[in-house]
Amino acid sequence: MQMFKVVVNRVDELAAGIRSYELVAEPHATLPPFEAGSHIDVITPAGHTRQYSLCNDEQERHRYVIAVKREPQSRGGSASMHDTLTAGTTLTIGYPRNNFELDAHEPAVILLAAGIGITPLLAMAFRLGTQGRTFALHYFVRGDEHIAFRDILLSPRFSRWVELHRGLDAAATRATLAKILAAPPAGAGVYLCGPLPFIEAGQQCMAGKSGCNLHVEYFAAPPQAPHDGDQPFEVILARTGRTLVVPPGKSIVDTLADAGIHADVSCEQGVCGTCITPVLGGVPDHRDVYLTDEEKASGKCMMICVSRARGARLELDL
Repeated sequence: MQMFKVVVNRVDELAAGIRSYELVAEPHATLPPFEAGSHIDVITPAGHTRQYSLCNDEQERHRYVIAVKREPQSRGGSASMHDTLTAGTTLTIGYPRNNFELDAHEPAVILLAAGIGITPLLAMAFRLGTQGRTFALHYFVRGDEHIAFRDILLSPRFSRWVELHRGLDAAATRATLAKILAAPPAGAGVYLCGPLPFIEAGQQCMAGKSGCNLHVEYFAAPPQAPHDGDQPFEVILARTGRTLVVPPGKSIVDTLADAGIHADVSCEQGVCGTCITPVLGGVPDHRDVYLTDEEKASGKCMMICVSRARGARLELDL
C-alpha cells in the first residue's frame, strides 16, 4: 500500500461527536487528485489503519477533508484522532481509492445518508451540483446537534436539493425511506451510506425495484452468522510454493503473519478492499461485503482477511 505524509491544517467541530480535519500537502509536495466517493487510509495516532471518506469537492486540489465520529466503543482509532490531532500534526495516509463511484449515466440520483454516512455523499453532492445533474440528498440525524456540515447543506448552493430528517425512530426511518423510494425515476441511482440498520432498511425498501441501481457504502461489515462448522484448509502460496494450514477461527491474513509473511491489510472486516488477492486454484468461501456478486461468482479473487475455502485447498497469487 502506497502511503505519504500530509499536514493537518485545521480541525473543526462539526456536530456532536464529529470533527472534520483539513489535510494539506507537505511543503513542496502536491496531493493526488480524487473523485467523489473516494476514501483514504489513515494511520491514526494510535497506530491503527482506518478508512475515512473524502468529503470535499473533488475540484479542490489543495486539500482533503475528512470527518471522524468518535465511536463510544473505539479501539483507539477515532478516539486517538479526536484526542491527539491538532493543527500542524503530520499524518500518514494512503492514496485515494474509490469503491463507491458515481455512475455518470444515471439520469437522476438519490443520496441517502444517516449520521457519519453523510461524508462520501457530500462529495457526490458537490460533483452532481457542478455537473448540473438532478439529485436529492436525504440526511437522517438524531437531532439538530448531530447535523454535520450544516452550513454547507443549508447554503443556497445545496438547500433546494437537501432534506433533513430529524429525530426519527427506527420505524419512522423505515417508513420515510419507503416513501422516498416508493417510485424512483427509471434508471435512477440510489446511493446509501450510514449505520447498518439504516442500510438494511434502505435495501429492504429497494427490494424488487429493478428499474434503478442501488449502490451501498459500508463503514463496518454486517454481523455474520457463527461459522461453527469451519474446517482447516491449506493455502498454497504460488510464488514460493509454500503451503500453510489455516485452522478454524483464524484468518488467512493471521496465518500468513504467523509464518512471517506480510500481506497488505487494513479493515480486517472485508469492507475496504486492501487485501484483495488473486485466486489461482480452489473455491473461495466469500464472507466480505467488498466484492460484487459477479466477482464472487468468478472465483478469481478473494478478501483474505475474512474469507476462507470451500474445500481442502486454495492456491493464491502470493
